[in-house]
Amino acid sequence: MFEDKTAKQTEQLLKTDMRAGLSGEEARERYSREGPNQLAAAKRKSPLACFLEQLNDPLIYVLLAAAAISMLLREVSDAVIIIAVVGLNAAVGMVQEGKAQKALDSLKKLTQPTAVVIRDGREMQMEAFRLVPGDLVCLEAGCQVPADLRLTETGELQAEESTLTGETVPVKKDASFCLPEGGKKVPLGDRKNMAYMSTVITGGRGRGIVVSTGMNTEIGKIASMMAQGEEEPTPLQKRLGELGTALSLLSLGICALLFAIAVIQHRNVFDIPLPEERADVFRRKGQALLFENIPGQGEKRGQADPRDEDPVKQRFGQAAVGKQALLRLSGRPPHQLLPVVSIHAQGQCRKGIRDQIDPEDMAGF
Repeated sequence: MFEDKTAKQTEQLLKTDMRAGLSGEEARERYSREGPNQLAAAKRKSPLACFLEQLNDPLIYVLLAAAAISMLLREVSDAVIIIAVVGLNAAVGMVQEGKAQKALDSLKKLTQPTAVVIRDGREMQMEAFRLVPGDLVCLEAGCQVPADLRLTETGELQAEESTLTGETVPVKKDASFCLPEGGKKVPLGDRKNMAYMSTVITGGRGRGIVVSTGMNTEIGKIASMMAQGEEEPTPLQKRLGELGTALSLLSLGICALLFAIAVIQHRNVFDIPLPEERADVFRRKGQALLFENIPGQGEKRGQADPRDEDPVKQRFGQAAVGKQALLRLSGRPPHQLLPVVSIHAQGQCRKGIRDQIDPEDMAGF
């Protein structure tokens, strides 16, 4: 904007002095109006957003699905363990990300640039974020340009502008250079009378008037465009995402294979008991078979049928029939099913008929 203006025109437009700079009072007034000379910080994520971001992973999706299925199958302990592990992993990731952000903030404070400014005719050093349009800044080799400047004096001044143009070769600056007013727009690298924020002086000396600060600088415009775009994942994040997707598909494939095997074997896959439930299933089915054809089965358990001569002996006399049926049901050897029958016999003893059972009747159990 000021590359087509002479140094004198720039001085008049910004109401400053090329020798004495701004007065302290004027600088404070402009600072309150323009704000600090710094780029807008990226919007901080809330703790909830950081936590949920840690869950955005294919492997985490698989674990959460496993927890949901465990809850449907009444495997509460497994579901709680899975959810606890996922939550702990997300919490650790959130804490580590917070520590990394704090470390970056500390480094920014340590590397905060300073500037040599002339105010009220005196040369002073101050933090770069206090600069305002119209300030007169002194430049020398090795310093970082604190804001966008229209150069007023140059002595073999050179600047490295790779942060803006990508060109690593230093550009020689010339304060007397002036583009035709209203002419065609010229690339940043060809504006020899301008020095831009974040570029580095590699040689020579010079002075310049601040024309833009903060997000109004050229680097600020680039930062604004980048903030509007979506954040691209790093190559490592892409590879980890691909790995997680592959493992997720592999686990789903294994589940589908097991389901297909169960269908081929003509098994009712929806009624297959889990290992920890299998003993209870056999116990209940075994008890039903034990009493299948026993007189008095419609009566409450533990109560004798008055039509039976010896209901206790008749019931336990049918135990062998039930035991054989249970063998056919399960296909297991007898010694693995004896505890099931014994449990029922013990239950009957606890129901008030312990003294009526002959020890010889229990010998087969």
